[in-house]
Amino acid sequence: MANELFPRDAFAALGYTHHDIKGQKGYHGVATLAKVPLGKIESRRWTDAEVARHVATVLPGGIELHNFYVPAGGDAPDPVANPKFADKLAFLNAVIDWGGRLKGKGKRILVGDHNIAPLEQDVWSHKQLLKVVSHTPVEVDLFSRAMAAY
Repeated sequence: MANELFPRDAFAALGYTHHDIKGQKGYHGVATLAKVPLGKIESRRWTDAEVARHVATVLPGGIELHNFYVPAGGDAPDPVANPKFADKLAFLNAVIDWGGRLKGKGKRILVGDHNIAPLEQDVWSHKQLLKVVSHTPVEVDLFSRAMAAY
């Protein structure tokens, strides 16, 4: 949802009075809610696609919390035939590149909707899903590299 429509008051009533929100109409969006004050808040645009996919804040103690929405990637795991899959791979590569430049510069926690099941135990049948978007070896490899970059 768009930032201005986010139900801040409902979450504040539950004690989550600090919000870090990056939303847009329809879909794609991330929000971090906290009961403690959040530090510097920022968001990055990772690819040419103008969507809400990242928001970051600094937690008490100086730890950065990065909340990501990794694009779902459409239906076909072919970046030539499926622009959504190409966008997903471009997004992951951008995250890897950026994370590599931050290596060793503080502590980070990465959370969010990753739209990738990297481990065999994440799904009902790893072998049967190897050619399905969110489970392909290229996605799992890029996701693993992205996590390692931080």
